[in-house]
Amino acid sequence: MSQEVPQSIQIIPQETLEQREVNNFTEALRNVPGIVFGGDTTNFNAPNIRGFRADYRRNGLRADIFGFGGEQTANIERLEILKGPASVLYGQGSFGGTVNLITKQPTDEPFYKVDAAIGNFDLYRGAVELSGPLNESKSLKYRLNLALETEESFVDFLDRDRFLIAPVLSWQIGKNTDITFEAEYSTLDFDTYNGLPARGTILDNINGEIDRDRFVNDPDLDRERDAITVSYDLEHRFSDNWRIRNAFQFGYARGPGDFLFPTNLQEDDRTLELSLSSSDKFDTYSYLLDTYVVGNFNTGSIKHELLVGVELSRAEQYSTFTIGEVTPLDLFAPNYDNLVSQPNPDLFQEETIDQTLGIYLQDKIEFTDSLILLAGGRFDIVNTNSKNLVDDTSDFQQEEEFSPRVGIVYKVIPEVSLYASYSRSFVPNFGNRTEDGEIFEPRRGTQYEIGAKAEIARKLSVTLAYFDTTIENVPTSDPNNIVFDVVTGEQNSKGVELFVSGEILPGWNVIGGYTYNDATITEDNVFEEGNRINNVPEHAVSLFTSYELQQGSLKGLGGSLGIYFVGDRAGDLDNTFEAPSYTRTDASIFYNRDKLRAALNFRNLFDIEYFENAQNDLRVRYGAPFTVIGSLSYEF
Repeated sequence: MSQEVPQSIQIIPQETLEQREVNNFTEALRNVPGIVFGGDTTNFNAPNIRGFRADYRRNGLRADIFGFGGEQTANIERLEILKGPASVLYGQGSFGGTVNLITKQPTDEPFYKVDAAIGNFDLYRGAVELSGPLNESKSLKYRLNLALETEESFVDFLDRDRFLIAPVLSWQIGKNTDITFEAEYSTLDFDTYNGLPARGTILDNINGEIDRDRFVNDPDLDRERDAITVSYDLEHRFSDNWRIRNAFQFGYARGPGDFLFPTNLQEDDRTLELSLSSSDKFDTYSYLLDTYVVGNFNTGSIKHELLVGVELSRAEQYSTFTIGEVTPLDLFAPNYDNLVSQPNPDLFQEETIDQTLGIYLQDKIEFTDSLILLAGGRFDIVNTNSKNLVDDTSDFQQEEEFSPRVGIVYKVIPEVSLYASYSRSFVPNFGNRTEDGEIFEPRRGTQYEIGAKAEIARKLSVTLAYFDTTIENVPTSDPNNIVFDVVTGEQNSKGVELFVSGEILPGWNVIGGYTYNDATITEDNVFEEGNRINNVPEHAVSLFTSYELQQGSLKGLGGSLGIYFVGDRAGDLDNTFEAPSYTRTDASIFYNRDKLRAALNFRNLFDIEYFENAQNDLRVRYGAPFTVIGSLSYEF
């Protein structure tokens, strides 16, 4: 139960995803205040939670290749957002939070559903869901999700095609043993949205304002990615009090392609210098095996829920790429036919293998019905072996780390609990390199959190939390060469979160809240101490509410309203400019009757001009203008 966990946890149910007609995680996570997006939101899903990059889990297993195939939400049952470090159970992970994707599972009864959507910017989307038992005893069940989407954008030449197929097979081997097999294959054919320079968007430009639809890339470059994940999840119950879970996950991602990126805006404020990263091989293989035992027992009057587990993982990456200069682009009169690449003769060819052994233990101790202690720790041994296949050199690094976690919960009454927690965690910087090829020390973080949780009439949940997180050895893009990284020293993020979710009255639901986040650089050799961490607003508000008539001749008719406020954000770690605040309004009208659902969704209802994020002074990304999506679904 969330009430008994000393941690802020938010749930985005499938109903909310359907009502908002979202098919990417950027939009899905907008319902949680304080989550902002640090990358290309048109193609990737790169949320920041509490000021730091979040990571993804799939049914509790680390999703190392998530994002490669432009994953969709068509096979997602709900999203669980675990705020703060979760390293005791999940191993290396984000300090700000974790997004756990819970996939749709087979149903006991036959279930068939088709979805279709159409919108401006040539959006066309279709999906099919099939599920049910395969035998009379219902011990063998299946589910199949298919989704196909094609979409253009408000930016010239920027389009995206995605495909998803996700089969699931569950087998009840015996009364106490179940196994589930899952697979997901996704493809992404896309263009990269680099954004635009700050001068001409947020800041003044001597030539005027750069058109919002300007494309800073080469329209002729082809970029395709695909990813496949295959897993099994086996559970055996020895008794009512003891059970074991064994899960394995394999992932493969392929993402070669050519990518242009901006490197400098000349003094004339219109000529943008570009570089080209060209790769004919970028393959990633991921293996993960997680086994744990859960047991419930008593020592006198004290209740225990003990969890002990071992996790093994291995990730292999093989890449070949070159970086060269490209003919500069005139931002105010672009001629894409003149873009000529000047390849660098130096070839980067690398093979990297990362391995992890994690041993973890956690005990939930109930001294009384009102007082609960959660204590645990995880010991990790991680290593990386990086080989430069051109120079025939290698670099090996191994780290050993213990991550403790302690939390206490006090239930004032059964519906209201207070909690406090302390946790430490770490994340290897194996994927980050200096221009000289140096591997950084791991990021290490410490978090303190206190909060309160309440359930109102068992249908409305409220969480209020204060957090304080400090991280060391944080990598960021090298200001002199953004392909590589530098370590920025120490960063601190602290603030207050309020989250509300549930049903106010029959048919009237709400999800959202408020976040205050003070995220700054506290120690650094590159950037000035006291600077705000870029792209993290101090104030953010998210509110989504919907109402559906419960009776009468218009039963099933409803509507929703979403309001999303994001405050001013530093545009870069030097704090040379700010991305201004914005308030975006979404709305919808829908009709549910029997097995039919029809809806019209409106995003950015008032067509405001706003900036989704600012990665640096060369990469400022506009948010999408007014968008309409019409959808229709039917269950058989």
